Amino acid sequence: MAKQSSTASNRRPPAKKKATNKKAASTTRRPAATKAKQKPVIPKKRFRFHQPVKHPPLPSVVSLTARSVHIFWQHRRLFTGITLTYALLNFVLVQGLSVGVTSGSIKVAFATFANLISTSATVSGPYQFILATITSLAVIWALRCVLSDKPKPSVRDAFYRGMYPLIPFVLVLIVMFLQLLPLALGARLYSAVITDGFASHGIENALCLIIFIALALWSLYMLTASFFALYIVTLPGLTPLPALRSARDLVRSRRWLVLRKILGFPLILFCIGVIIMIPIIIVVPSLAPFIFFLLIMIALVALHLYMYTFYRTLLHE
Repeated sequence: MAKQSSTASNRRPPAKKKATNKKAASTTRRPAATKAKQKPVIPKKRFRFHQPVKHPPLPSVVSLTARSVHIFWQHRRLFTGITLTYALLNFVLVQGLSVGVTSGSIKVAFATFANLISTSATVSGPYQFILATITSLAVIWALRCVLSDKPKPSVRDAFYRGMYPLIPFVLVLIVMFLQLLPLALGARLYSAVITDGFASHGIENALCLIIFIALALWSLYMLTASFFALYIVTLPGLTPLPALRSARDLVRSRRWLVLRKILGFPLILFCIGVIIMIPIIIVVPSLAPFIFFLLIMIALVALHLYMYTFYRTLLHE
């Protein structure tokens, strides 16, 4: 019995040590349990303004015009052939040279020039739309060929092979016509107010003018991207909606600057027309309709040369 009690007494201390070890383990695990019970700290959301995309400065209108003239001069036979083909088809199918011009003073010459512009603007229809669309596709296809490593195209190839994106091109044009509706609505409203006499006070006239300017700027704002969608949609495999999205990304955060560059070239064309036509109307009025007709035909090709050069500048910056 004495031996059993002594062995029992010898076994008791290890049991106490195990208990102390369990207590130590329980004390060491408590912080982990308390940490698990703590709620995670969620940072507060703060509203952040999107920083505008920084773009390199765009070239001036004069620089873009000089590049367009350089491209035309390098491939003058090709683009002259396209212009003459467009002029011949337009002369035969759409309009002739029936506008009479009389010589006179500078004031009469400016009035005659304005009459020629208004007459050419009113003479439009399905034939004019079809010819302008076909010529635009031919010019765009020729520009894409001459500015790449492809072999030099001919006028026949431009009119034959450049017609494959006709339907997407026309759909983008329809979208552009829809974007012109605010401008047309504002012009109709303003003309009705002025001519029919709905507004009898200066404040009402000024308010109608402000509405017209706001609607016109809205249309121009939307058209700024759609102009470049005409060139994007002619790429193989593209449809109108992706082309419009790509064009919108191309002018993002700089629409008004791009619009200023776009509107600068028609102003240059108008000044060139005044410089050429006014002396001809005064000196040789019989040649004025013929020269003006050629200038209108050249203007379409020149506009595509300028816009495509501008498009490549935005694309490769």
